[in-house]
Amino acid sequence: MGHELFYELFPEIAEKETRTIIVRGLDTGVPPGIYPVYEYYCTDPDCDCRQVYLHIRNDTTQQVEAIISFGWEPIAFYQKWNYGVLDDQLRDFKGPALGFRMPQGRFAQPWLNYVKHWLKSDKPYVKRLENHYRMVKASLVTKSF
Repeated sequence: MGHELFYELFPEIAEKETRTIIVRGLDTGVPPGIYPVYEYYCTDPDCDCRQVYLHIRNDTTQQVEAIISFGWEPIAFYQKWNYGVLDDQLRDFKGPALGFRMPQGRFAQPWLNYVKHWLKSDKPYVKRLENHYRMVKASLVTKSF
C-alpha cells in the first residue's frame, strides 16, 4: 500500500477544499505564482499514521515545488506508534518537514518555512486535513467488503 491523492478518492470534496496558495511578492522566498496544495494520504487499512504529505505544485509548470510531511498528533503519539523509538526520521515524519527521500524543488526550504507558519496559524485547515484522513481511512474499510 502507498499514498493516494485525496482528489482521486473524493474529487467533489477536493474540488471545493483543496488549498491554493497565491504568492504575490518575493517576501516568502519563492517566486510569485499560484500553487495548489495536493494532499496524499496513506491507504494501508492497518496503518493509523495520522499523517499527510502535502505536495505543493506550481500551477503554471505543474512541477512539484515541495513535498512536506505533516502529522497533527503530539509527538508522543508517533513515538508510541513507532514502538517507542523517537529519532530524527520520526520527527520528520510528524513534521512539518520535507518528505524523507522525496524529490524536492529548489525552493523546498522556503516552502517548508512558509508551511510551518501556516499550519501553526490555521487551525481550521489542520482540522480539515484530519477530517480528510478519517474519510480516506473510512473509505478503505468500506471498500474491503
